[in-house]
Amino acid sequence: MTELAPDVTGLHPDDAVRLCRQLGVDLQVDALDEMWVHTYFGEGQPWRITQQVPAAGRPLSSSRTLAVRVSVRAREGGAGAREPRRPTPPDRPLRADGPGD
Repeated sequence: MTELAPDVTGLHPDDAVRLCRQLGVDLQVDALDEMWVHTYFGEGQPWRITQQVPAAGRPLSSSRTLAVRVSVRAREGGAGAREPRRPTPPDRPLRADGPGD
């Protein structure tokens, strides 16, 4: 029976490695820049798996290898575009006079 590729997209590389080891799948990182590979792993690193081949749920090759690309990606629930803390004041016409005039 053909095994299907696990879904590792969005995972931290450490978590992807653990999952692949449990399933007996070899995880191969596509390193666009070799200088950064050592920073992919370890607690608190911002890297995430952003692409995988074969795609999740597709059959694995006979070599049981999953190729992934790693990129910096915001964490779920992390900082990003948010609502302002205080609502902005309503638009009011500008007045040249001081208050009470």
